[in-house]
Amino acid sequence: VSFFNDTLNCSSDSIKIYQHDNNIMFYQNSKINTDNIAINGNQIQYNFEQEIINYWSGGNVISNNNNISSDELIYHIQDDQFIFSHNIRLLNEDFTIKTEHMTNTDSLINFLGPTLINYENILIECQKGNLKNSQNMEIFDGLTIKSDSTIIKANYLKRNEKRNYFQDNISIAINNNTYIYGDRLIQENDISTITVNSYVQLQNNSDSTTIKGDTIKINDTKEYAEITENIIINGNQLNGKCEKLTFESNYTKIKMINNPVLWLNDVQVSGKEIDLYCLNNQIDSIYIAKNPFIIAPEDSINCYHQIKGNTLEGNFIENKIDYIKIKGNGIMKYFYDANQLIGINNVKSGNIKLVFNKQNLK
Repeated sequence: VSFFNDTLNCSSDSIKIYQHDNNIMFYQNSKINTDNIAINGNQIQYNFEQEIINYWSGGNVISNNNNISSDELIYHIQDDQFIFSHNIRLLNEDFTIKTEHMTNTDSLINFLGPTLINYENILIECQKGNLKNSQNMEIFDGLTIKSDSTIIKANYLKRNEKRNYFQDNISIAINNNTYIYGDRLIQENDISTITVNSYVQLQNNSDSTTIKGDTIKINDTKEYAEITENIIINGNQLNGKCEKLTFESNYTKIKMINNPVLWLNDVQVSGKEIDLYCLNNQIDSIYIAKNPFIIAPEDSINCYHQIKGNTLEGNFIENKIDYIKIKGNGIMKYFYDANQLIGINNVKSGNIKLVFNKQNLK
């Protein structure tokens, strides 16, 4: 059966006309076309007085490169507004959206309720959002983005072809124990830039270390991150500061750059650059390739031992320093209590080993 007027062009296996109700029913293999829109279903109703089309036994709409299927549809022809309900699936060349309630007016699509969005091996979970011109997307409420490498949560996302812009209460799970936080995140060309209240948290069974900085940049393809400006490290056993810090080798190597200083309890360690190596998010070892300098207190006489050399390497146990070795041109100024006088030893050696007990130099 074919049916057409100035607005619609329809075909169906059978139709039933209810003249007094101003309705036409289309049954089985029904297609309704208007302009650039195609509506398909097995049970479609057309009210020719109100100019409303709906189906309630499943169907789909093809328009603007989108194919939208749902259990129910109400389409207001005059307003060009679609209202989809239940088991909705939007499919186009770029992504798939599954949700429970969706409206489409002109080029703007709004979705509401538990929603899943798939694109480029990425899964987005949310409760509310919109899509404009099939490219620009805004997402609100309960936002979670899962990829092969990270899980991102935030209050807001605005996405276009080139950039993702996140805002408010952002958290990035790198792995089960490594998290990055902030209030603003921009993703562009595989680079994620986090600013405003940004910090990294390294968690383990016995301790938690927080590294704060003005800006955090993540290169997803190289498993590399960089923190710049006003960097502060806070932990139960470890504290420090520098102007630049990098994570390498899937966050197992930390490099402190530009005036780095590290405090191991009361022991202060500095150098040209400080490398920290992690195992299960605990500091496992330390290495300083150039100009290491150590200041350690002698509490009994309120003085500070001073040690320097060419290079430094050390080992940690459960985030606590176990020993430090100074290699090459070692120089140590060591203070001690000499019968109510302060004794000073000046030591030069090819190698110096410092042994610690509970973070205190022994």
